[in-house]
Amino acid sequence: MRRTLLLFFIVPAVAWLPARSAYACSCAPVGAQRLIQDSDAAFVGTLIGRDAPLTTGIIGPGDQATLTFRVEGVAKGELSEMVEVETSSSTSSCGISANEGDRLGLALYGEEDGWQSSLCSQIDPEALSKAADLRHPLAGSPPKEEPASAKTWAVPIVALAGIALVGVWLWRRRRGSAH
Repeated sequence: MRRTLLLFFIVPAVAWLPARSAYACSCAPVGAQRLIQDSDAAFVGTLIGRDAPLTTGIIGPGDQATLTFRVEGVAKGELSEMVEVETSSSTSSCGISANEGDRLGLALYGEEDGWQSSLCSQIDPEALSKAADLRHPLAGSPPKEEPASAKTWAVPIVALAGIALVGVWLWRRRRGSAH
């Protein structure tokens, strides 16, 4: 009986422990022309801000960073002078690898939900300039304001609380029938 209860509580608890990072990001080599073609937008710009630190360690699901770029030239799409891009906050999960002040080319996806990109969508700025005629960004358009996302930690906590309640209920039920 005790083993069953112990397993009932320990197995779910262990399942929710954070896993160590596997450093699993690998990108297939794709040319600049193909990245531009497959994207919703593409640009060359300079990273001017990051709202979450670039990490290479343990991250949880949904750990995102918002990067702000000053757009120098647009290869595809309609972009303002400043663009905010959502990416994983970890390079091990293919988050964009750049520090403030870095100049890079980037293919973007989305728009209605905000722009998104990854390490696999980074393009050498010179290669992007050669692959497409760069246009000036739209003047005066501020970055889109996005609503705050839901807390991703709430679901596991509610699930664990539900498992605990069921466990207590089963334990009391068995204890009551034993007497």
